[in-house]
Amino acid sequence: MKILLLTPSHESKARGNTVTVDRWKNGLTRHGVEVKKIGPESLEKMLQTWRPDLIHAHHSAISGVPALTWSRKLGIPLVISISGTDLNGTADAGPDPAGLEALGKARAIISPFPDNQARLSRKIGLLPPFHVIRRGIRPKAVQKKEKPGRTLEILQVGGIRPVKGQLRALELMARLRKKALPARLTLIGPVVDGSYAREVFALLKKQPQDRHLAAIPHKDMDRIYAIGDVLLNCSENEGAANAILEAWSCGVPVAARKAPGNNQLLGKAPVKIAMLFHEQSDFNPLL
Repeated sequence: MKILLLTPSHESKARGNTVTVDRWKNGLTRHGVEVKKIGPESLEKMLQTWRPDLIHAHHSAISGVPALTWSRKLGIPLVISISGTDLNGTADAGPDPAGLEALGKARAIISPFPDNQARLSRKIGLLPPFHVIRRGIRPKAVQKKEKPGRTLEILQVGGIRPVKGQLRALELMARLRKKALPARLTLIGPVVDGSYAREVFALLKKQPQDRHLAAIPHKDMDRIYAIGDVLLNCSENEGAANAILEAWSCGVPVAARKAPGNNQLLGKAPVKIAMLFHEQSDFNPLL
């Protein structure tokens, strides 16, 4: 069988959607499937020279919309796996209408959470077959690094954009330090929204204890998790956040904001590996 995987073309290799599609590709290849991975801008050219049995588009708005056009033209079945913003929208707007339309016309939909079926049905009505494929990562033997002093190392992983809530994370750090808790926040991820990033970096200048590391190749992230005590997630919403799964696999507990995606992924997790917090939470007891 031949499968063409579409990944959002604007994503860097450090972004979550790209990491998710790479995991799809690796898993399918291990099972003997012939797979090619491209961005939507290369779709037409690819289909001129290679005809897959199935198109799998990750992220309905960016990949699913153009994939639907070519799926219909060539009679190739289309499967769409949904991202966090496909169903939950961004920090500024709801789900993309064209993306929702593509989901309704796909041959099948893939989601990490079963309750997304009812949520999506309320938005677009009758759905194509809906399949739940849960996300997971095998535990890793990561050697935790000894750190001088007692500073709590808090990590936040994700592209710098409003939906990821880096400003909220920096504000929480300021509140922690007012309570005399020695802690440092490390933001890890590429700049995605320039305007928002300027606000983040302006606040960072006022909080020199905290820092930002630009996009780190995914293969090198284990060394970052090796220094972390807690992964902080302050997102407006998530899908099944790769950073949370990776932190767990490396033995790093998670403190995450109660938000769509995080609620579904962490709702039944043991407190020793994950905890959800409210917007108004003191946050200090979580740590």
